[in-house]
Amino acid sequence: GFLPGDNPANSLTGSPNISTTATTSSTPGTYTIRVTRGTLASSKYNLVFVNGTMTVTKAVLTLTADNKSKLYRTSNPTLTYTVTGFVLGQTPRTSGVTGSPNLSTTATTTSPVGTYPIIITNGTLNSSRYSFNFVNGTLTINPRSLTITANAVSKVYGNVDPALTYRITSGSLLGGDVLTGSLTRASGENVGSYAIGIGTLAASSNYAITFIPNSLTITRLSVTVRAQARTKV
Repeated sequence: GFLPGDNPANSLTGSPNISTTATTSSTPGTYTIRVTRGTLASSKYNLVFVNGTMTVTKAVLTLTADNKSKLYRTSNPTLTYTVTGFVLGQTPRTSGVTGSPNLSTTATTTSPVGTYPIIITNGTLNSSRYSFNFVNGTLTINPRSLTITANAVSKVYGNVDPALTYRITSGSLLGGDVLTGSLTRASGENVGSYAIGIGTLAASSNYAITFIPNSLTITRLSVTVRAQARTKV
């Protein structure tokens, strides 16, 4: 409202009083900011005072779903969360926050290896002092360990190879899962020992395979040499 050429320095002396009932611990809402004359004076102007408004907004609590992991074909772990953002030294018990969030995931006992979101939503949370920010987490399903040991086999030189067999010596296949493919051995047909390798034997990506090799042994072929009977005069 100053006229041209006037300003606070040449038109006013002193200063007004400005106050509000809002404090650090005031709950969210609106509070009057009162302005009164105080020591403010002017020989040129009549002074009119207009109050303002202090708006206290809710503080923000961040609820973060904790990351979890489990093995393939096991039950989901208990889903939990972490809360940050309490002010004035408040805790969940003293903050006035009631209720709890919803935590869910699409992963089930039979879900394959991979990552799945853990979704956190408002649920029954309520507070007059805080608003809520939600951060999803991740459930990681890890493969099961499976140890496969090749069986030692042998054959006689010149014979057809026996079946290359194996056994599961640690872990197990679950829920109808099967192994596919077959073992192979190092090439060669002379007497000696030949390594048996994993070849194409495999399980799904839900299993982490450790393979213990063995050997195919080719032994000598037995040959009988018989002297022929002879006569003479």
